[in-house]
Amino acid sequence: MNVETVRDYCLSLPQVTEDFPFDETTLVFRIERKIFAMVDLENTEWFVLKCEPEYAIELRECHPEIAPAWHMNKKHWNQLNLFGTLTDSLVQNLIRHSYNEVVRKLYDTHSRTDSAIDEYCFDRICSVFKIYDKDYYEIEKCWGYYGQEVDGIYFENEEKILNAYYEIIALETNIEKIKYCLKLEYNYLIDRVESASLAHILRMSPDNIRLPQTEYFIKLENNVIEDYKDRKLPVAVCVRDDGCYRLIDGYHRYIANKDRDKVDIVVLE
Repeated sequence: MNVETVRDYCLSLPQVTEDFPFDETTLVFRIERKIFAMVDLENTEWFVLKCEPEYAIELRECHPEIAPAWHMNKKHWNQLNLFGTLTDSLVQNLIRHSYNEVVRKLYDTHSRTDSAIDEYCFDRICSVFKIYDKDYYEIEKCWGYYGQEVDGIYFENEEKILNAYYEIIALETNIEKIKYCLKLEYNYLIDRVESASLAHILRMSPDNIRLPQTEYFIKLENNVIEDYKDRKLPVAVCVRDDGCYRLIDGYHRYIANKDRDKVDIVVLE
């Protein structure tokens, strides 16, 4: 790869931006303001990436084109010689690894304060993209000493889930995250959701939740209800309505947990 194809690949990742914060030649790539890659446009031979410390050492030992990065914390940063023999697929994998390292730290920071809503959103993303549906998995086999063996298991929507996950992490507020998930699942937002400016978690008795469409119960799937019983995540998204909380998303999850003393819900206001 060269500096142009490296730039194109970095910018293809979700929520990535580029700028020149240090001088007119050092181009950096960021996810949510955090740098994960950089290159000097006057010396395009070297490309700098973040790396997990043990993996960074392993890469340096295996590839002479990979070395500790100059002027950076050498425990966490490598520099790659783009003029060497590194394959395009390896460079792309290392870009993605660097990106993932930064995203993981961002998630750790967010999860200390908003873990319930973050986990709720990630669960909804997994549901939308059918991560629990065996029909979306492909098993590849190979021949081994004892006949056919499993060579790999591949999930059809892996890229979609990862992209949605990164986009959620980049959002700054809980209300943005909930709106993102509802729009992802239903392709639009109702007016009460669109106008909401705050999302937070409340614990309450299920009796305080109002169900606006009781006729919807006949459409509920019993196997899905069973899967949602005794869940630890928030069971529904509601809006405050005349002293009660009107359910707008989560009929299956609510019915599965309606006999509990208390449940967590996401309230939009």
